[in-house]
Amino acid sequence: NQVLLREEPGVKVFLTSAKGPVLVGWQLGKGRVACLLLDHRGKSQNGVSAFFDWKDWPGLAESVMRWLAPDAGKQDKPRTASLDDPNLKHLLDDPESERTHTAAAQHQMYAATLALPLIASNERVAEGRSLVEQWNAEEKQVRDAWTGGKGFSPAAPELPCLDAETLFRRIGWLAYLARQSPAEFGSQFVRQWLMISVYQDYCGRSAGNRRPGDWSGLSAALGQLRKVTTADVERMRDEHPKEFAEGCAQANFTREYFAARELLGNVSPASTRSILERLRTAKNPDLAAFAQARLRQSP
Repeated sequence: NQVLLREEPGVKVFLTSAKGPVLVGWQLGKGRVACLLLDHRGKSQNGVSAFFDWKDWPGLAESVMRWLAPDAGKQDKPRTASLDDPNLKHLLDDPESERTHTAAAQHQMYAATLALPLIASNERVAEGRSLVEQWNAEEKQVRDAWTGGKGFSPAAPELPCLDAETLFRRIGWLAYLARQSPAEFGSQFVRQWLMISVYQDYCGRSAGNRRPGDWSGLSAALGQLRKVTTADVERMRDEHPKEFAEGCAQANFTREYFAARELLGNVSPASTRSILERLRTAKNPDLAAFAQARLRQSP
């Protein structure tokens, strides 16, 4: 440690002991590093307090964390897109992606879908509702043929009933529509948002099975779509808990459970109590157990 403790310009000393600095930090490239030169062991005794029992230690630790990441927790300005943008109107209106399956058309479809959740205007609601209703009807037809109209079961396990690109496009439209009409589209949007990681897994399996298609590109686009729509699903959780809970309650896969757990674990149990009450009987047993455990934490 003597090499680290030598005096150098730019080294910040947060805490010292009788033997010298014990908590230091410095700039490293575009980031910052802090180093605690102590072991977390021993105990306070004989009138001497261990550093972790020191009453000011939590405050000091918080200050160091804020120094390390000064922008952590800051809210970015909401990103929006305007239909007055000619480039966006071209992406949404040009039917090229409907006519061909070229790489350029596919990338255009990705860009248009990723822009949809950012549109604040309600001009596209009728179009979006028509598309989603059409896709839902097609999905139901395939599902009924697969399950005999009885729904998914161990004998007819849940699987995608639409092609991959349509699933991707539907999530983008649902994010847009849920912002405009959360009571109508919110729960389906939440469920499909939870399914994004499942769809990415399907992309990996399709690539591994050498099925034709740009599966890595679609998986990356799904990841971008999740990032773009995270604020929307969090808004559903905070402002429309009933619809959020219904969407989560439909979760079936373990990856969905992980996504739901992250959304619910980022806020206090008390603030999501109505959601947790609904999820006590969720379809996914892990999600149900998680909800029950969180409820026990909230009086």
